[in-house]
Amino acid sequence: MRMRTLVVSDVHLTTHTPRAITRDLARLFDANRDARIVVAGDLFDRSAERVPTPSAIDVLDQHEGIRRALGEYIGRGGELWLCAGNHDSELAEPAFQQSLGAALRLDTKARTRLRITPWLLRFGALHIEHGHLYDPDNVPAHPLAMGTPSLGVTFVKEFIAPTGAYAYLNRNDRLPLELFVEAFTRYGWRGPHVVATYFKAAWSCLRQSGARYRPEAARAFGNAALPAFAHEHELDVDMLHALCKKAPSSTLASFGNTFARLYLDRVAATTALLAGAGLLAGKKRMAGMGLCALGAIGLLTSWSKKRDRYGGRVPDLLRDGAALVERVTDARAVVFGHAHVPEVSGTYANPGSFSFPVNDGSEGGRTYIAVGGTDDAPRPALCRLPAIE
Repeated sequence: MRMRTLVVSDVHLTTHTPRAITRDLARLFDANRDARIVVAGDLFDRSAERVPTPSAIDVLDQHEGIRRALGEYIGRGGELWLCAGNHDSELAEPAFQQSLGAALRLDTKARTRLRITPWLLRFGALHIEHGHLYDPDNVPAHPLAMGTPSLGVTFVKEFIAPTGAYAYLNRNDRLPLELFVEAFTRYGWRGPHVVATYFKAAWSCLRQSGARYRPEAARAFGNAALPAFAHEHELDVDMLHALCKKAPSSTLASFGNTFARLYLDRVAATTALLAGAGLLAGKKRMAGMGLCALGAIGLLTSWSKKRDRYGGRVPDLLRDGAALVERVTDARAVVFGHAHVPEVSGTYANPGSFSFPVNDGSEGGRTYIAVGGTDDAPRPALCRLPAIE
């Protein structure tokens, strides 16, 4: 009998996660003990924790409800698969699975039903992974090399975690000007600190970009690990090599791309305009006019390309990535997480973020994917866990 497969993603569990989220996740596990459940990345969010970073087991200590639900689900025969995401790549460390099994109080037999993969899963023609491999802001140097730097993770670690600006966790494609204004309306007197930390994090990203972004060692390590990974998951190693080669370059690989991604060109142009206005007010006409002209040209050039360069871009990138997976492999259904936007489009599906539901005017609730059909012809469907009033 074929086991049902449910896929959730992007819980981003931390010590400060609201109890309503872990309560609802526990409900999902309690109600589906006859199904295989896959968490397609970012069950935890290690980068959003403040220093000193608590262990994932410490995080579970803060959420006894989900610890209980996971332990009972696996202990009573449930099969749990965890894909590592860009915010919890540490899950793939060998010691983590043992620690998690102990934290969930699983016996030896039950621990065989807790499986963790650093990259992807295949169940017949069903392909599941987190999907950050196809997002330049978050692509690792190699999917089997843990802890490689990316723009997205660096920003969460060095901007959101230190400031406690967790409202921005699900809004990384918004324009900086909107976020700066919101920093003052949302955080009040802490607004200047939030904005200053943004620029500090931006400078940190720039320091890691361009010639200083050196992925060679991580790629060599990952390529060396591919044969063992392919053998463990019964996959074709040439197929895995092909997927790695077709992954996009990291934003950090280019100083210019990193500078533009952070909208620092607009920040520089705006600063030039303000400085020019100040010089004009101080009756330094030539210098003031020159700076104002440079600022205006910079803004016009930037805005002529596109006002919002990145809003809605990640879902498009992941759809393209899913199409790539289908071309390179024999997958007939591809499920990614990462985008935080739920959708089912033909053979591509995304459960969205369990913790950050998208307000799309529908019936609401937390979203997940249920895969029907057969192993050779899987059919993903978007489902919702109704909210408790």
